[in-house]
Amino acid sequence: MSVPPADDADGPTAPAGDDDATSDDDAPPPEEPYHAERLLPNGDFYTGQWSGGLPHGTGKYLWTDGCMYEGEWRHGKTTGRGKFSWPSGATYEGEFKAGFMDGIGTYTGSSGDTYRGGWSMNLKHGSGRKSYANGDYYDGDWRSGTQDGHGRYIWRNGTEYTGQWRAGLLHGKGSLVFANGNRYDGGWEDGIPCGNGTFRWADGSLYVGIWSKDDAENKGIYYPSPAATSPTARDPQQAFAAELPECRICPGETVSILPSQKTVNWSGLEQAGSKPPLRPRRRASVDAAAGAAGGPTRRPNGRTKTVIGLNSNGEGERGFEKICIWESDGDITCDIVDGSSVVGGGGWEDVDDVMAGRRSVDVDPRVFRTPAPQQVRWPQKTPRKQGDTISRGHKNYELMLNLQLGIR
Repeated sequence: MSVPPADDADGPTAPAGDDDATSDDDAPPPEEPYHAERLLPNGDFYTGQWSGGLPHGTGKYLWTDGCMYEGEWRHGKTTGRGKFSWPSGATYEGEFKAGFMDGIGTYTGSSGDTYRGGWSMNLKHGSGRKSYANGDYYDGDWRSGTQDGHGRYIWRNGTEYTGQWRAGLLHGKGSLVFANGNRYDGGWEDGIPCGNGTFRWADGSLYVGIWSKDDAENKGIYYPSPAATSPTARDPQQAFAAELPECRICPGETVSILPSQKTVNWSGLEQAGSKPPLRPRRRASVDAAAGAAGGPTRRPNGRTKTVIGLNSNGEGERGFEKICIWESDGDITCDIVDGSSVVGGGGWEDVDDVMAGRRSVDVDPRVFRTPAPQQVRWPQKTPRKQGDTISRGHKNYELMLNLQLGIR
């Protein structure tokens, strides 16, 4: 179901920000958005603003699988601010661009994950904060969906890392402070201490050395603290072996299907629904129609005729289905013609009412172009059979009566 735009000046207006619209003088003016409802062949449903055969403005789209989008549309794509909901209960609310989560937005997962920050092409990108369902928390930079740049990660047990990240792993310079008070400050490579660094125990003891993935290359100096329980040298690798495995980065919740994957095919949808006019409709009487067509056609016998094309499909498309001829003596003849031979629009009206002036016809100015004689292919009429009864009121009644009187 659709509601065509009102003819008055107070109707809805197109949303601001259409800067990329064509500015060519020859381009047709943009169609004014209006409210429409569309039920797609696959069962999906759209309700909202509509323009140029596509959603444009604000609207809501419901997929048969339970997904839903409500927000701004631009030329048939989710663009602007909106909210996408999954059947699992997960939601994204924020900015969209051409169907993608892109800009600033908040994702709330069905398991409890929450991310607030930047997005690019459905992926976390830029600065953002994420609270994980297991209690972990990250605040920092993201790139292509993973932690990348500078950030701070706090595990649910209290262990905290602050420093550089790459592709979701500790990489570069950073500090890892364990929940028991021990800490490491130095270099990291793919989540493992690497390069120069120091390890300090909670009692103040210190180890300064070089770290490597190969234990044989690790070397350093141990400085015991006066408060240490034992002056015996301690190996920081033992502390890492006991505590580092607990510092796993939570992968987070996986999105079942991305909004950009919920593509919609709008082609051909307008023809299936009730299509509004592409331009304001005009009201014109039959008299005005005759004038627009260049006036009635005068025959050699002195009588005139006016040809009116009517298209019963109501679509304003090319091709009449009927041509009605109104002759000056009052006779009306309607014939079916080839739809490709003439140009017309509008819909059926009661011919008697139109001719009597009791009803006007919705017309497109193109309807009243006088078709070239060779374009109209009149169907051959079935000849009258002999023995037709001519009763009073027939146009040949007087002629037949005179003939009968003459014979007598």
